[in-house]
Amino acid sequence: MAKIFIGKSEELSSIAEKIINTENVEAVLNVPRFSKLGESVMNFELLKREADTAGKKIIVESVDEHILALAESVGIASYNPFFRGVDQKKTFSDIIPPARRNVARQARPESQREESQEVQNDYVEKISPPRKFLKKPLFVIASVAILGLTAFVAVKVLPRVEVIVNVQKTEWEYAGLVKADKSLAAFDAEGALIPGALFTEPKNVQQVFSASGKRFVERKAKGVMTIYNAFSSSPQPLVATTRFETTDGKIYRLDSGITVPGAKIVGGKIEPSSINANVTADKPGSEYNVGPVARFSIPGFRGTPRFEGFYGSSSGNMDGGFIGEQAYPTESDIAAAKKAVNQALEDVLKITLAQNVPDGFVFIEGAFASRVIRQVINEETNSDGKFSVFGEAERIAFGFKESDLVEMLRERAKKDSHPDIAVREYEISYSGANLSEDRVSLSFRVNFKGVFARPIEENALMRNLIGKKEDDAQAVIYSLPGFKSGSINFWPFWVGTIPDNPDKVRIIIQ
Repeated sequence: MAKIFIGKSEELSSIAEKIINTENVEAVLNVPRFSKLGESVMNFELLKREADTAGKKIIVESVDEHILALAESVGIASYNPFFRGVDQKKTFSDIIPPARRNVARQARPESQREESQEVQNDYVEKISPPRKFLKKPLFVIASVAILGLTAFVAVKVLPRVEVIVNVQKTEWEYAGLVKADKSLAAFDAEGALIPGALFTEPKNVQQVFSASGKRFVERKAKGVMTIYNAFSSSPQPLVATTRFETTDGKIYRLDSGITVPGAKIVGGKIEPSSINANVTADKPGSEYNVGPVARFSIPGFRGTPRFEGFYGSSSGNMDGGFIGEQAYPTESDIAAAKKAVNQALEDVLKITLAQNVPDGFVFIEGAFASRVIRQVINEETNSDGKFSVFGEAERIAFGFKESDLVEMLRERAKKDSHPDIAVREYEISYSGANLSEDRVSLSFRVNFKGVFARPIEENALMRNLIGKKEDDAQAVIYSLPGFKSGSINFWPFWVGTIPDNPDKVRIIIQ
């Protein structure tokens, strides 16, 4: 059920329009005392006729008994909100002129008047004299406090106001090309240009895959050795394949030539120098897979003073030696692995790029590009028959701020509408994106449908409304730019002034 508040001087046509336009089937008309509506019963007859024609049921709410009587005289239900729920036996006779009531009383028989007088006298004689009550100061103080609190709640706590403003709206559409360019700092409405930005994100991954091929292999163990010079301060070159021997006779050879730095002479004593070098077992097989070795000798120096002065040691394992059948990746294994690594890079780049892009940017279909920087396939399988693929790639995305695009379109719309308009709502779609080869710009097609209206600043409107009476508040609303229609709904019914507290005022602009 809707409630419609009627102004004291509101015209009948305005009231009828509110009844017809309300979305509810039933409506309560809140009519103030001394309303212009009460000047004639014909006003109520016309309202009832309009309501019946529109299929509406109206009820009159008023503290003015004259208004209530006129409403009920034409068949409109009515009530006084102060006494709602109490038996109100109002009839049209309530507004019969005093002369007619006197005539009715004068027509009563004399005998009835005498009898009534006797009964009344009898009754008066039986009435005992009024008692004198003792003063109760606390009761009086409490009553005053309750009345004060009630008045405070009624004036400061209860009042609420809802202000609804309907503004004039203009629909505007655009279908055409737009270009986002990273060299622009601001939009160009005439050329349909907006600023853009290019985002680049590099990433690398390494994954292992099962090898499906089988073959007989002979593989030599490999490792890292530290080679010492405790012989002299002169550097000692060692050629590739120089042999190093363990105490049990296993031979490991240098992968490439090195030069061992000269030792230091400190206080007449030699402090050995050292260098690390990669070595490979002399023969294939798992027996060359050994743990740390304390000392390797150089067989080529045996029988010379250098044999004791040059030696090696290893702190890590020598491993990888193997003889037998082993898994290896086929061409199809490698191709599938490359594809999987590329997809993994694509997926992780999408997530990473999305996380690192500033808020407000839009990326449409066709604004992305990816590039594989390198791939490294390690075909050597481990003990589980798996090989590895390393991949590195970068993903680029060209984006723009939709707010820049909408503002550019608003600037174009101003030529067809008012120069001071704002976008109230819009729908937008993109298609046909084309990223330039130099990745400087992105062209795309835009389909835009927007609703524009003159802007209303709610905070300023609130400042202008608070504390104003209904008529003054209406004047403020009517003067708003682009105003179409509106209403001010007070609660409770006795409120006629907008509260000073903004929290009690709700403004709806639609």
